[in-house]
Formats: sequence, C-alpha cells, structure tokens
Amino acid sequence: MMWLRLILAVAVCLVIPVEPSKDVMHQMALKFGKPIKLCQQELGADDSVVKEFLDFWKDGYVMKDRQTGCMLICMAMKLELLDSAMEIHHGSTFAFAKAHGADEAMAQQIIDIVHGCTTTYPAAETNDPCQRAVNVAMCFKAHVHKLNWAPDVELLVADFLAESQ
Repeated sequence: MMWLRLILAVAVCLVIPVEPSKDVMHQMALKFGKPIKLCQQELGADDSVVKEFLDFWKDGYVMKDRQTGCMLICMAMKLELLDSAMEIHHGSTFAFAKAHGADEAMAQQIIDIVHGCTTTYPAAETNDPCQRAVNVAMCFKAHVHKLNWAPDVELLVADFLAESQ
C-alpha cells in the first residue's frame, strides 16, 4: 500500500507541471542585474540608468532613456544571453531561465516572448540598437505582466540593493 502511494505521488508530480511563478522572474531579474555596475562603468552611464533599471518592473513604468538600452545590451552580453549579432541566444537563455527555477515550458515561453518582441522590433528597421533594446524590453515586460509573472518590485529592489552592497 505504501508503494502504491509513492508511485501515485511520483506520477502526480510528473503529470502536473510546476506553475511558473513570480519567484522565477525575481531570481532571473536579480541575476540579470549582477553586471549592472560593471556595465555602468564601461559605458560611463550615470545613476539615472540604474534608477530606470530598478523601476523597470513597476506596472505602468515606461523606460525612456536609450542609454538604459545600451546598459541592457551590455548586461545581456556579459551573461551570454545574446549572440554576436545581438540577438537572443536561445540555448543560453533557456539554460539561464532553467537555472533560476523555470521548468522547460516556462523557459521556452520566455524565449518565445523575447523572440516575438525582437520580431516586432527587427534590427534591420532600427538604426539604434540601444533604442531597440528599450523597445524589446518594454514588450517583454508587457507580456510578463499579462501572464502575472512580474516580480514584486519592492522585494526585488531590496534584494538587488542588498546583493550589490
């Protein structure tokens, strides 16, 4: 009887997927922010760019500074989430999402969202890669909010500031 319960419990775990959570996005956002100081120094960006990064997940917040886009590109490159053409690297992005708690379905959905956003703002039609990065990031954010995956902003900022000390 005990073996039957164990087998049933394992079967239920295999059949019922883990529901994507704000916690996964929280962990991904924290990791994505790790190279922010290094990129800020490399780009000579002022603190307003860091402020935009901290405000990013606020519902209704719109990034405006193209320099923030340059910062996003730098951070994504440091984390190897972009290829040499500055397009999403599917394998690295999938692994990044999985490493921060996403199941395979959520990791693939994240890639699909980013890919869809980059298709909406194709590089061939944009002369400014930094502005394109802002547009793609805002598109991604809108989709994540629709899915109710956006991390808690106050907790994220507190954790980010604590980790950067």
